[in-house]
Amino acid sequence: MSDMDIESSITAIEYSGASTMDISNSRLSGNIYYRFGGNLEIANTKLTGGFSASSGPGTVKCFGVYDANLAEVICP
Repeated sequence: MSDMDIESSITAIEYSGASTMDISNSRLSGNIYYRFGGNLEIANTKLTGGFSASSGPGTVKCFGVYDANLAEVICP
């Protein structure tokens, strides 16, 4: 997924595939919750709100991810 604008109070990303989901060049607004099942890679994306992830198989990787204050977001 690329060049997306998603705004909501809670955004849940659930991915159960064995491959990798890529989110890049996007803006996600709201409390982001990722439920592990596959791999998630987020690049060059603005996250406004919280970001959390459940434990489980898979990984989360971030590169160039920042918040509303342009501070770096560290992946959980």
